[in-house]
Amino acid sequence: MKTSKQGINLIKQFEGCRLEAYQCSAGVWTIGYGYTVGVKQGDTITQEQAEQYLIDYIRNAEKQLNQLIKVEVNQNQYDALMSLFYNIGYSQFKDSTCLKRLNNNNYQGAAEALLWWDKAGGKILQGLVNRRNAEMELFLEKEKDMNIVEKMNVLNSKETFKKVQQVVEQVELEHKGIDGQTKKQIAVKLLNEIIDIPFISESTEAIILGILVDKAVYYFNEFVWKKVS
Repeated sequence: MKTSKQGINLIKQFEGCRLEAYQCSAGVWTIGYGYTVGVKQGDTITQEQAEQYLIDYIRNAEKQLNQLIKVEVNQNQYDALMSLFYNIGYSQFKDSTCLKRLNNNNYQGAAEALLWWDKAGGKILQGLVNRRNAEMELFLEKEKDMNIVEKMNVLNSKETFKKVQQVVEQVELEHKGIDGQTKKQIAVKLLNEIIDIPFISESTEAIILGILVDKAVYYFNEFVWKKVS
């Protein structure tokens, strides 16, 4: 599974974003949206770098989280678990009661165990209490049952296609001289990081995005390049 936009926004909301390195409540040097890998005192980044650090970490964390979860979870449950994982890290998450209960099909118990992670430095922090409550609420929230018509409406939305066109333009301009198939693969890879198609597997999503890229290339070549030339 992949973290949805809702999950990413939940992490952003509670992590906050700081572009200069600071020490978190646990004394760890941190930057961006709670990013800690290789961060040291005096480091600074741009907003774009902060966004990229966040996505890079989440995409890597998804591989670990997908291996740790042994039972079926819906998107809301996955997003809540990713928020916890992002906050406490792999080592603590893999040994957590929350994960153990989840993998024993005790979903209610797993949700309740989320609330236990409300301390830093041995002290309860209100910010963590608020975050854990939000994660539990999301975990227990019933997922909307989206039918195939609604799925296709999402795929064919103007907003989605606009993103596809923007990526196609970016790839066309940054990878001149590369064959069309390679450009398409690059575009699909980029789109997989910014477009979240609900309830569709990654392999199917790549196929669909590939079709959208082909459409975007046609319109791009027909209308954009002709205006430029």
